[in-house]
Amino acid sequence: MKNKKLLFFVIIVLLALGGCSEKAQSKEEPKEEPKAPEFYKQTVTLLDKEYVLPVAYKDLEKDGWILVDNDDYELEAGKVIRNRYIRNGAYILDVSFFNPMKDSLPLKETYVATIGAENRTFGSDKASDIKINKGINFATPIETIIEALGDYTKEENAQFITYTFQHDKVSKTEIKLTVENKTIRWIIVESFRI
Repeated sequence: MKNKKLLFFVIIVLLALGGCSEKAQSKEEPKEEPKAPEFYKQTVTLLDKEYVLPVAYKDLEKDGWILVDNDDYELEAGKVIRNRYIRNGAYILDVSFFNPMKDSLPLKETYVATIGAENRTFGSDKASDIKINKGINFATPIETIIEALGDYTKEENAQFITYTFQHDKVSKTEIKLTVENKTIRWIIVESFRI
């Protein structure tokens, strides 16, 4: 009888221990793998077409954006050339071309990494219909832009108040307001991430 009681006791203890180990295993949740950082995407909408910077110039050209300057220029590997202009009808943009490749390329075979649009009409030129990240355009209040884009630095000179939103090492947005009436004069977006 003692053996039966002892055997019964041992079985109960083993079942209890087995149940504990199952509970302990079920309480351990699988560890999630750390996620890679999600890099900031610079999106630009021009004439109802959205692009992600940097964008191949050929894609812009296909949609009617034509280089105003000498298009026979060769851009060296890893280099940037700023203050070039592309036009689509009455709209004109200030752009930077970027060559991330290992060889020199004709400008038309490189990427546009910066797009700047000015909010003014001059002669036959019209202010661009540009929209950037989260639908920001020339009519968006600066407070709304700050809320949407986050941290910024602010500089002021006699002509402009410049808000710079440095999203990461290779991506930024600049909003330039006129000092006199605090309206947006320039929207400039940039990304060199290939």
